[in-house]
Amino acid sequence: MTYTDVLNNARQKLGDSCKACPICNGVACRNRIPGPGAKGVGDTAIRNYDKWAEIRLNMDVLCQGGAVDTSCELFGRSFRYPFFAGPVGAVNLHYSDAYTDMTYNDVLVRACAQAGIAAFTGDGTDPNVMTQATRAIAAAGPDFAQGCVGAGTGMICHGLKGGIGSASRRLTADGRAFTVGVLALCNHGCLEELNILGRRPGAAIAARQQADAGHTGAAQA
Repeated sequence: MTYTDVLNNARQKLGDSCKACPICNGVACRNRIPGPGAKGVGDTAIRNYDKWAEIRLNMDVLCQGGAVDTSCELFGRSFRYPFFAGPVGAVNLHYSDAYTDMTYNDVLVRACAQAGIAAFTGDGTDPNVMTQATRAIAAAGPDFAQGCVGAGTGMICHGLKGGIGSASRRLTADGRAFTVGVLALCNHGCLEELNILGRRPGAAIAARQQADAGHTGAAQA
């Protein structure tokens, strides 16, 4: 799926109230309720966008060339990136019936948790919006799905089915205790290079695969 495919699929879920503008700056939907535009004088979203557009970062002067650590700490937790998903509430009212607040927040919160960032949930005219948001957050929990899920669905590791996984180690440095966590997407290598604790089982696995394929072909014949 390409980025264009993502945009086209998203537009099918937006309904008639959202114009799916290339730049989401609140101009086309100002003072429209239902719809994502700002109420009142209708310029809140526009002013917010304009102020954010004034900020410019020259990344070349922030650090020397090399690998960049994008992680940050906030609210007593560590995140992989310094940006988060913004709040969207009353999904049925402002967009379409493709999602309810519960189903939207469930996808949003779970996907952000898997990506290592936070999701902010929105409010709305129905007080149950907040209750449904807290349920989605509780369902996501402190852990995340691993294996053949999300970005791990299409992973191939050493010619075998890969996926998404994690690992962590505790260590001490300068008298302080640290826990180092790793989120891994296994998508590399060929079967011949597979090394498990110094052993290379690739040849045996390939032979077993060929034998299984022969049995399957014979059974089909």
